[in-house]
Amino acid sequence: MTAIGIGNTRFAIMTPASYKVLFAAQWAFPVFLVGFAVLMPESPWYLVRKGKFEQATNALQRLSSVTDNIDAKLDTIKTEVVLEQSLAASQSGASYMECLRGTNFRRTRIVCGMFVTQQFTGIAFYAQALYFLGISGLPIALTFQLALGGFAVAMAGNIVSWFIMNYVGKQIPHGS
Repeated sequence: MTAIGIGNTRFAIMTPASYKVLFAAQWAFPVFLVGFAVLMPESPWYLVRKGKFEQATNALQRLSSVTDNIDAKLDTIKTEVVLEQSLAASQSGASYMECLRGTNFRRTRIVCGMFVTQQFTGIAFYAQALYFLGISGLPIALTFQLALGGFAVAMAGNIVSWFIMNYVGKQIPHGS
């Protein structure tokens, strides 16, 4: 959405600077992320998996509020890591063919159906909205505004879905 917003300011400028600004703007986000990553503490989960419990405690203290019980959080992480390791060990002999057997086959069909549904609804065309609207004869300014508005509606829909998911929850049908 940010890229379309920046592009919207540049489309009328027909000089090499018009596309160079877009290429330069895309480097702002990785530079910000690298700078932010330097300040981030190591993940307590990663440190527990590596057996570095003292460092995990320090990382939890940096990430938690003063009122949090760090020892209880660390114990929970240790328990979860042990459960993950035992689950991974129990699934070591599994293969992709398991996705095509029994109840797993139903899950596989549901997931594949969701991916196919995205394509049938035209998501590939929407991803290239600027191109298709441009070749259909709409003015460039209008294509950018429509694409920007569409992405804004999509972002708003995603944000609303966070609250709906918290309210409704995940519905799991019985017997599957």
